Amino acid sequence: MAAELEITGELKRNRKANFTSSECTIILEEAEKHLDIIKSKFSTVITNKKKKETWKDITSKVNALGVSERTPEEIKDKWRAMVSTAKKKHNKVAKTRKETGGGKKPASPTPTTIKIIDLFGEDPSFSGISGGLESSSSFSTLDLSDVAGI
Repeated sequence: MAAELEITGELKRNRKANFTSSECTIILEEAEKHLDIIKSKFSTVITNKKKKETWKDITSKVNALGVSERTPEEIKDKWRAMVSTAKKKHNKVAKTRKETGGGKKPASPTPTTIKIIDLFGEDPSFSGISGGLESSSSFSTLDLSDVAGI
């Protein structure tokens, strides 16, 4: 494989370092401060420009750590991944709570995950609509032959 790279003249692309816990902490803290801008839909008050400026500001604070030079898109993707992981953990714990017992206790969420769950816990996009029906559940049908006059 190395010989193939030398023959073709291509260089192997270097990977960036994984996000460190300190980088994730800064992303979480800054996203929490600007959550109203990050989560909001576009309007006359919140524009795409304002959102981009917010992500650039968060990126500059993460890059100030000197671990790796990150782009606003990488920071935004990491934030989405952190929220997605927290959402999965939240749903897993909620599902386990509804079960009748047996089996082992699920692993405790990380402090970062707990903080994200606290931020989004009541959001319908995060935990679903309370009292809503599961679309995969079966429904009973009404037998109209029992209704008088039919």
